Amino acid sequence: MDMAIIALITKPSRLTGGEIKFIRTYFNLSYRAFAEKFEITATAVQKWEKKRNRQTDMRLTAERNVRLFILNELFPTHIKDNDRFRKLVTIILTEHFNDERKPLEFQNNRLVA
Repeated sequence: MDMAIIALITKPSRLTGGEIKFIRTYFNLSYRAFAEKFEITATAVQKWEKKRNRQTDMRLTAERNVRLFILNELFPTHIKDNDRFRKLVTIILTEHFNDERKPLEFQNNRLVA
């Protein structure tokens, strides 16, 4: 489970409903508690999770925030060794997971915009 949650931070394709449910349950959050972290409704979270193996219809900025939430929970800022990793991942997510750009892609094992 730990490896799977880490992989979701930089997964090159959009998150699925099942992955949202996995994230929410991994951190032991109710629909309401999860929704409050992202300033959305619990109904929206339920709607995403109903998509199961299909991509959610969440905005790219919401997806970025979910991924940053995972990063912040697993790699706390107070641990110095996490600094460089956190900065790089934050830059990648901020640049590529917003509503004006396309999501991350990997080609030949290299990240491309």
